[in-house]
Amino acid sequence: MKDDIRDTKKQIVGGITHSILTGINDSIGKTKVGTDKKGMSNHEISKFYYYIGIGGVLFGIIMFFIIPNSPSPFHLIQISFLSFFVGIGAFLIFIRKRIKFEMDEDKISYKGIWRGQISLKWKEIETVKFSVWSSSLVFKNKRGEKVLAHAHLQGISQIIEMIEKKKRLTKKDIKFPY
Repeated sequence: MKDDIRDTKKQIVGGITHSILTGINDSIGKTKVGTDKKGMSNHEISKFYYYIGIGGVLFGIIMFFIIPNSPSPFHLIQISFLSFFVGIGAFLIFIRKRIKFEMDEDKISYKGIWRGQISLKWKEIETVKFSVWSSSLVFKNKRGEKVLAHAHLQGISQIIEMIEKKKRLTKKDIKFPY
């Protein structure tokens, strides 16, 4: 009887979590992005990353002060909470601020976490595929230069529409799962 109740609770929590994450993912993809004065649409990683990052930093700091300040093993637990949550939180904030994708009728450009801006003209692009490893659309030209569009960019549906328009490729052709 207790196992049935425990399993039911797990299913309820799992269902709620799945519904929340699916809703967030759907809202990210359907967000429309405006254009600037030059006609470029500027896509950024969802604000959700920023909020989760802030939450991680705050949770790590709060847990650092809540866990009793005593000798081992609690001291190790405090340092672990602080390091893990503050580190992950700071990284998510960094990702949100660093990754940029822009596009217009002539070109696309990308600025990643560790590298500078890369631009490709639509007519140069030879392949567009979805990479499950990076969770990104990968645009490549003959020279092997790549521009990435992460699946969690705001307005990803606009990027998909432009791919269909410029390269005559569907979601199915590029294996885009969302």
